[in-house]
Amino acid sequence: MRLLAKARLKAFGVLIGVGVAAFSVISIATLPTAAVVGVAITAVAVVVSKIGAPFDKAVCHSCGDSLAGERAGAYGVICPGCGALSEVSPMVLERTRQA
Repeated sequence: MRLLAKARLKAFGVLIGVGVAAFSVISIATLPTAAVVGVAITAVAVVVSKIGAPFDKAVCHSCGDSLAGERAGAYGVICPGCGALSEVSPMVLERTRQA
């Protein structure tokens, strides 16, 4: 499974899990709905942010290898490890070259 597909699947699982947990806490414990929903939204935002953190760097979206030293073509960067074409923005490539 591709790296991007795994990240989407994890984010979807977290979203469903937190939604079910929030619904069960509201229905069982009769807690105020606004407080539980607020905490649930915050938890989902933090977890999805952590799941998407590797995509702030120049990495292959298929295998996860670093693309920091690679040149970008017209359609993206070709991964030297797996040969997949990844759309990495030029700003991210420049940022990883400077670091």
